[in-house]
Amino acid sequence: MNSISILIKPSSSICNIKCKYCFYLDESKNRTIENNGIMNERVMRKIIDKVIDSSYDNILFSFQGGEPTIAGLDYFKSFIDYLNFKNNNERRVNYSIQTNGLLIDNEWCNLFKDNDFLIGLSFDIMENIHNKYRTGINNKEHTYNKVLNTKLLFDKFEIKYNILTVLTSELSKFPKEVYENIKILDIKYTQFIPCLSELYNDLEHSIKPKDFAYFYKEVFTLWKKDFLDGLYYSIQFFDNIIPLIGGFFTPMTCGINGICHNQIVIESNGDIFPCDFYCLDKYNIGNIVYDDLEYIYNNKKVRDFISENKYANNLCHSCKYFIFCNGGCKRMNKNMYIDGDFCGYKDFLDFSFNDILKIWEIISR
Repeated sequence: MNSISILIKPSSSICNIKCKYCFYLDESKNRTIENNGIMNERVMRKIIDKVIDSSYDNILFSFQGGEPTIAGLDYFKSFIDYLNFKNNNERRVNYSIQTNGLLIDNEWCNLFKDNDFLIGLSFDIMENIHNKYRTGINNKEHTYNKVLNTKLLFDKFEIKYNILTVLTSELSKFPKEVYENIKILDIKYTQFIPCLSELYNDLEHSIKPKDFAYFYKEVFTLWKKDFLDGLYYSIQFFDNIIPLIGGFFTPMTCGINGICHNQIVIESNGDIFPCDFYCLDKYNIGNIVYDDLEYIYNNKKVRDFISENKYANNLCHSCKYFIFCNGGCKRMNKNMYIDGDFCGYKDFLDFSFNDILKIWEIISR
């Protein structure tokens, strides 16, 4: 089945909170136009027209920001209505959205439920750390309780969602407390997103390879005990690497196996980029208003981006786990992987490899 995934930024870099670690805010400041405003009807329809008129019969539209809900409920209703009109139930269409949860109410939940959205809800699990990094625009407003209420609203409406937690250097110091809170709050699906350095500056709170390894080794120990006792909480990193190492299955998350592909990220003005981490002028590969998908996929900039050398460190070439990670995601390299002669990913696999094989054997029976 031919599949395509489109990542749309309907509100560009606009957001209603001021997270201290927002990689997209840093990214947008390093391009000519920092904020392209809210996506208009013309761009929205061009996206739908060109995807529906293509040969793909399995389509995922994902919405991120900034904060995508700032585009408004009417934007999403218009998007869905026009897509349904164009598609006429001929292709399978799925939706996902990443949100900070602050604008979500019953009306949003009805939209998500009626159209089977998968939600990524940004929530840093520990109240003091969440409120420290995910503050209001004035840097004073605490957002933890509001986001927790949104989680409970999703539970009430039986909406599919994952919790997206930014793994800062500070949060990495509390693996046991984080995992315990996952259980207390009954969070079924958690994705830890490594807190990246800025493009041209390091950040005090960005994760470092040793922090990464420590956190995941501690969480894995707790998670493994629960798993073997029949209690399962989805941690996306584990959900990716266990099938990858045990059965050589392609991971769900981009970058885990170090193989880049064209994500097709569409900014609100229609500009297209190959990766959410690289929405910069030099990586602009076209505009959905003027360019067709075949041109976008075959653009030389895409080929150059995918083939860019990402692992200059000799540590990678001599590593026995290289066949699994291929050097990892180039944007996450100094946060998740290499620090001198230490690799956080390798250190974690040295610790967990035999257990991963045993767990895979149980899963694949």
